[in-house]
Amino acid sequence: MNVAMALFRRRDPAALAVADMDITAEERAAAAGLKAERRRTLELRLLTTLVLGPPVLALIYVGGPAFHLFGGVLAVLLLNEWRRLVDLKGGLWTAIGLALGAVLGAAAWMAGQGRFDVALALVATSAACAGFVHIQGARRRWLGAGVVYVGLPILALIWLRARPQGLELTLWLMLVVWATDIGAFVFGRAIGGFRLAPRISPNKTWAGLGGGMFSAAVVSMLITVLAGGREPSDLGWIAAAGAMLAVVEQIGDLVESGVKRHFGVKDSGRLLPGHGGLLDRLDGLLFAAPALVIMLLLTGGLIAEGL
Repeated sequence: MNVAMALFRRRDPAALAVADMDITAEERAAAAGLKAERRRTLELRLLTTLVLGPPVLALIYVGGPAFHLFGGVLAVLLLNEWRRLVDLKGGLWTAIGLALGAVLGAAAWMAGQGRFDVALALVATSAACAGFVHIQGARRRWLGAGVVYVGLPILALIWLRARPQGLELTLWLMLVVWATDIGAFVFGRAIGGFRLAPRISPNKTWAGLGGGMFSAAVVSMLITVLAGGREPSDLGWIAAAGAMLAVVEQIGDLVESGVKRHFGVKDSGRLLPGHGGLLDRLDGLLFAAPALVIMLLLTGGLIAEGL
């Protein structure tokens, strides 16, 4: 009977039309569900940003011990998220992660006291110790890499905030990172085109990268104008710096995506609704902060003069 009905449907155009309508309805329902899910995710991201954004900006504005303590706590959370990401779970690894995170927290505090030599030594020692922890295979290298991956950006942020124009530099960095993410998303969705790194992050495109660079450059120039800078040289330097930081930010995003893909993980955590984990939200900043420090050192602080 079922075979006869199948043969009838194959030959009957009306039956084929109904089947096509059913398939189309299913596809429309799936598309509507996906669209609704994306909308909910976007709403959660916006809500999370509105809730967490002001306190973080307030800590950056206040600076000092409050910001240093914030950096230490952030180091502990990020390193333990990394530990879970590279599949080092269980009570023992939790203890090891917390211990290493505490050392990074101490490094952040020492950096806040101006002892960056001690802070860097603590990060290097922690990474070396993590490399000697007995783990089968290459996991010890992943743990040691995580210490550097988290530790150096935290120290970079504290170093930036401690500069004479630290508040302006840190806020500019945050705005550049946000502008890059937004620009990459908008331009990537609107234009599409060739994939940037299809094996690592299939949704990223060259158009998105260009949009992120453009957005970062525009935001940088606007900040310079608002800060009173009118010289073409100031605008040129700050726009170029913003565009370069956008590239570094996107590299940081790709690196974290590559690690997640390597370990078969979709999100680094669930701490931030709509975003995933802290690493998912801060992956670009973790690369951009040290990059800005290097740029300032190489240019003798020329970039800061435009802010």
